[in-house]
Amino acid sequence: RFKDLLDDVYTDLSNQLKSSGDTCSIVYCLERTTCDNVSSHLKNNGISCAAYHAGLNNKLRSSVLNDWLSSRIQVVVATVAFG
Repeated sequence: RFKDLLDDVYTDLSNQLKSSGDTCSIVYCLERTTCDNVSSHLKNNGISCAAYHAGLNNKLRSSVLNDWLSSRIQVVVATVAFG
């Protein structure tokens, strides 16, 4: 999917994630601020998610990762350094 061809990238991504059911997913971003923005938009569209990047303290990063691994949140929005 080419985001430049979409009318609303956030709505499109939300719809894609919702259509996948309860599947856990990772959305990769190039910058920390983009992770925060995407995570915020997804939450506003009813997706359980959290940002994950080096700008978060260790305790919060561990909490996000544990919540995702245990399916308490559906989506982690992470910088490419996550993988």
